[in-house]
Amino acid sequence: MVKLEHDGKSLRLEGRLDIHSVKEALSTFKGLGARDCKRVDVKGLELLDTAGVQWLYWLAQRHGGALEVVHASKAVKATLKSAGFEPWVAS
Repeated sequence: MVKLEHDGKSLRLEGRLDIHSVKEALSTFKGLGARDCKRVDVKGLELLDTAGVQWLYWLAQRHGGALEVVHASKAVKATLKSAGFEPWVAS
């Protein structure tokens, strides 16, 4: 299960963004009105799998490939790096 919140600056993700929750994430995202959000705070993300990375890729494509992922754990950074999306991860 994944929880999404938008505070006007960042899209915050909590829980698990995986194959079981991406459909829910898409539905929730569409209802948030966060269409212009390029900054994703993943501090509360416990798990990110390849389906979750694909969802983040979809989000980035909405913004011409630009996305900034902040507060990523070592595990989330490793998943993004292995998928080739290390440039998204803010220091």
